Amino acid sequence: MIKEKRDVEGRATAALAKLDNGILDDVPFPLYVRLQWTESGEPELSVVCFDEGRDLRGVRIREKHTDPNGAITTIEEDYPVYVAWPELLVLTGERISAKRRDAGQRKDEEAWKDYKILVLEDLVRKFVYRGPVNELEKLPPDEALARKMPTVWISIPEPNQVSVSASVYDNAGHESEYVEAFISPESYRLLKQKVKQD
Repeated sequence: MIKEKRDVEGRATAALAKLDNGILDDVPFPLYVRLQWTESGEPELSVVCFDEGRDLRGVRIREKHTDPNGAITTIEEDYPVYVAWPELLVLTGERISAKRRDAGQRKDEEAWKDYKILVLEDLVRKFVYRGPVNELEKLPPDEALARKMPTVWISIPEPNQVSVSASVYDNAGHESEYVEAFISPESYRLLKQKVKQD
């Protein structure tokens, strides 16, 4: 916990310096990535980051799996979780619901393509075809945020076996550095109990 706090403080200091330098920095800058678990035992990824360009689009998750012989397999998947937000704040915090990857599950590329298309259609209806300001009650509902996101898969970090990190990327293709996902010892203990019960 102390190391995570120092890491976050260091990144926060660097992010504030970027905000104060008078230059628009295009590359998003993550403050922290944290894994926690819901009551049902499913993972939740918390991501807080600065993005002066305000065009954040997604999170890229990288997992490194080390087998008993030392061979490393890397899984890297990007999830456009911010596509429903056409305008973001410079500082963005989001909790992303996920599912535990426990049998080699992978991102459903087609489901995520369909999700992006539906969200973009919703946003066009909302911002392009809206009625006059005095007829707000006739505007279409904000369906973009209500769309059910397809599954985000994340493995349980295991010392010397599985590491999980994440970066954020924007609409222009800029990508941040990867930040290792932190999981508190208490959250890890509760998760292991839940896995044993299942």
